[in-house]
Amino acid sequence: MRQFFSLMACLFLAAALGQTPAKFQVAASVAPSYKQGDAGQMNISLKLLSEEVSFTEAVVFLNIVEDAPNYPQAAHKIFANASETPKIFQVLYTADDLRQGLATSLGFEFKDSAKPGKYILVIQTFAGATTDPHNVKFENRVGISSFPFEIAGP
Repeated sequence: MRQFFSLMACLFLAAALGQTPAKFQVAASVAPSYKQGDAGQMNISLKLLSEEVSFTEAVVFLNIVEDAPNYPQAAHKIFANASETPKIFQVLYTADDLRQGLATSLGFEFKDSAKPGKYILVIQTFAGATTDPHNVKFENRVGISSFPFEIAGP
């Protein structure tokens, strides 16, 4: 439910700023539950469906956050290793590239000590050429999708 309200707040802010959110089709093969130490693969795809958008270039970011107040970053806390093939995140794309669609496979292994709890895989698209996630501006976000999962203890 918290995700719904966050998404609605983003849409309201975009409307208030005079931006029309772009429509994306995003899929991720995220299982509902994993165990500490599990290894596997997630397939992720993203495609821009909007014909007219307010941007000419954009960057897609992947985050893993805890489903907790302020959504703390969690990737470094739960993954022993992870790699994407091919690399699609933090790469500059044109709107036409995004309309063609992107796909990647994320291989991963959770730490044996990964904290049991609820997490969210978040895929965000930001207008502009900024590939550093620490330098993006909230008002430039043109798309967001989230995929919840949990990590169970031993």
